[in-house]
Amino acid sequence: MLLEIALWKAFDRYPRYKDTISLPENLNRIVRLYLSGYVAHYVGNDYQSVVRTCLLGNAVSDIVDDADFQQCVYNVVIEPLKRLATKCDRD
Repeated sequence: MLLEIALWKAFDRYPRYKDTISLPENLNRIVRLYLSGYVAHYVGNDYQSVVRTCLLGNAVSDIVDDADFQQCVYNVVIEPLKRLATKCDRD
C-alpha cells in the first residue's frame, strides 16, 4: 500500500517484474527499480526507507515475540510516518 501511494499507482495484485522468475527475485528487482532513489525523488528518503522496511521486513525478521514485533513496527514504520505527517501539516 505504501509503495502504491508513493507511485500514485494501484496494483491489482502483487507487482511482478517478470512472470518467469521467482517471487523473491521479483521482490529484489522491484526494490532495486523503485527504491534506489526513484520513490525518494517523489516522497523523500524517510518515506522510501519506511517502504523498504515494509517490503523487505529486515527490521522485524528475527523477532518472534508479538509484543516485541508490534513495538518494532511502531518504532520503524508508524513513528516515521507520524513525523512525516506532522511535518506536512506544518508546511
